[in-house]
Amino acid sequence: MTIDGWRPFFLVDRVTLDASGNGISTLSTGSGEEFEGESIDFIVSAGTFNIIQMKDSGGNGFTDANSSNPLPGAFFLTTLDQRIKNGVFAVPLTLKPSGIFTVEFSGGNASATIDVVIKGKKQASTG
Repeated sequence: MTIDGWRPFFLVDRVTLDASGNGISTLSTGSGEEFEGESIDFIVSAGTFNIIQMKDSGGNGFTDANSSNPLPGAFFLTTLDQRIKNGVFAVPLTLKPSGIFTVEFSGGNASATIDVVIKGKKQASTG
């Protein structure tokens, strides 16, 4: 069965951080597909996290955060752990065939497991 055109798709990855440790989430497309993401969510098991960097395989950064000035994970969550709209991309996150999107994390004072989910759509590459 061949699927033509765009279809809904979720890119997912899980990262486990030790207390005060670092980790990288890698989300990618296959060689014959392209992806457009509309939002990103971070679901953390416990503990806290910061985002040091987000970038694609072309080296394009999606934040000017760094280890000295990270983007706090709390920016994406409320105190009741409800998802908020800060993770919606103003323009689609586009990954071409064999594209990669990475998120580099630093951990807080306790270990944490972070599920990264990018909601969007995927299709077979057209060229």
